[in-house]
Order: sequence, then C-alpha cells, then structure tokens
Amino acid sequence: YDAHHLVVTYPHAGTSSSQLFKGENSQCLFEGLSAIFEHVGGAPTVIRFDNMSTAVSKIRAYGDRKETEAMLRFKCHYGFKSVYCNPASGNEKGSVENAVGYVRRNLFVPVPTFDNLEEYNKELLIKCDAELNETHYRHGVTKSELFKEDKEKFIPLPGKRFEAVSYTEAKTNNYGIISFEKNRYSTGGSLRKSEVTVKAGAHHVEIFTKNGELIVSHRRLYGENKESVKWGPYLRVLASRPMALKY
Repeated sequence: YDAHHLVVTYPHAGTSSSQLFKGENSQCLFEGLSAIFEHVGGAPTVIRFDNMSTAVSKIRAYGDRKETEAMLRFKCHYGFKSVYCNPASGNEKGSVENAVGYVRRNLFVPVPTFDNLEEYNKELLIKCDAELNETHYRHGVTKSELFKEDKEKFIPLPGKRFEAVSYTEAKTNNYGIISFEKNRYSTGGSLRKSEVTVKAGAHHVEIFTKNGELIVSHRRLYGENKESVKWGPYLRVLASRPMALKY
C-alpha cells in the first residue's frame, strides 16, 4: 500500500527521526510525534511545522495561525511551542526537505516489507539512530555529541503518553455495520439500527456501546469502500439463525 512518512529534524545536530503511517490524519501525526518524543527522551521546546491541516485550521492575517483543537491539546500535553513556515516558502524548511530525501534513500530503498506496521515503526526509530554515528559536515564532531546538547534543553516527558484518538458517533445499519470515513466496520448481530461510539487511532478502530462497553476492535482501514468484519460478535445470532449467514 502507499504510505506516508513523518520526519522530525534536529538542525543543530543534523539528524532526524521518522515514522511510517497509512494516512496523514491528526491521529497519525500525534501518534508519530509521541513515539519520537519517547524514543529520544523528551520534547523539543519549539517545533516548526508546515501549514498542515491536521495542525492549522486557518491562516490569519500577518502570519497568525488558528490551530486545530487537537493540536492545542497536544501542545498542552507536552509543553512545547509551535511556529509555522510561511506559505509557499520552501527555503524555510530546507532541513526537513533534506531529511525526507535522506530517509527515503537510506531507509526505504529497497522498499521494506513487514507484517506489523507498529512493530516496524519501533525498528525504524532504531535505524534512524545510526545517523548519530556520522560526523557533522561543518562542526567536525559526531552528530551524537551535538544531539546531546539538544537533549539538555528538551522538555521532560509527562507521566502519561498522549492518546492520539478521535471519538465519533455512528449508527449501525440492518446488519450491524457502521460507515466511518468511507469504509465499513462490523459491530454485532444484535446491534441493528443502534447508536455506537467510534474511537479511532492511527492503527485501530474500536467500537463501543452507548454505555461505554467495548464491542469490537478493528485494524483501521485507509482508502475507500473497504470493509472489515469480525465474526465473533455475530456468533450468537448466527447460532440461532444460521440461514442469516448469507446476508
């Protein structure tokens, strides 16, 4: 499948961290940043972002930005400040553009294969660390020495990791299926025309009853017109009405 990679650069040290995702939603962005913060042991005091819709809902006059509610909550959780590049100003993000090319050439050629994206992302952070052993082209010392100076200024991590999820209300159809972001997910055979709550993360979708009881957990689907069916919650109905299986 097509994938998108998140890249965070540390210009002083000339190094970077990367994570791979199936989409570019806010859950992917904040899940990736949280994983990177935990791996390096802290959060930078200031992070410069592009004007991505997951972080910025509106560009105001004089360079002001209206940030999304999710971005505001994420910043409050880790305590860093955000600044944004000017639109159509590629010269302001040379560090990250160079890092994107470096990651592609060194980590994604040949195209990697894996069974579990979450486990691969853990390995990817370790692979990114190999860059720390290189000598900085201008300072003449290893990048790891410069990165130690960066980390001395990092903000300590909070006691709990940010939960990068969204909550949405949905209604099942006659077969206990819900539609979420142009894809379909099963719930249970007894949940025909029922109101449910959808908890969506970067990798998983969990569906709950209105009373907060977990019904089923799915791998999150990306793209359109795909369907994920878990048969376990349907077995009781199918046992009493086996002919219903063809529907």
